[in-house]
Amino acid sequence: MNDEFWDDDFSIESSIGSVRGGFLRYYVVLSATHPITALQHERLGEASRGIQRSGECIFERTEYEDTYVLLCIGISNDVAPQTVIDNLIIATNGTDPFLRFHFFMTNTHKPSEKEIAGYIAELS
Repeated sequence: MNDEFWDDDFSIESSIGSVRGGFLRYYVVLSATHPITALQHERLGEASRGIQRSGECIFERTEYEDTYVLLCIGISNDVAPQTVIDNLIIATNGTDPFLRFHFFMTNTHKPSEKEIAGYIAELS
C-alpha cells in the first residue's frame, strides 16, 4: 500500500456523516413478527438507553411504524455495527420475542418507504 495516497489516515466516513468524532451514522430497520405494541415500544426504548450507556452507540432518532422500527443511530468506529444491533434485539426481545434477527442497515442514506417496503416484503 502506498502511504502517499492515504497519509496514514485510515478513518472511514459515512456519506450521511458522523454523529460526533469516532461515531458513524447508520439507519437501521428492525422488523417485527406482528404489529408493535406500546409496551414493546417501551421495551425498545429501555434497551436502547441501556446499550447507549455502554458508550458503543448514540441513538439519534427512532421512528415507529406498524410492523417495523427505523433507527437513526451513531455507532462507534471501535465496535462492529452487527454487534450493537444484535445486542439491541436481544435486550429488547427478552423472554417475549417480537423483533426478528434480520434487519436492514445502511450508512449511505435514509431508506425510502419503497426500500423499506421491499425489505419487509422479502421477509414474508
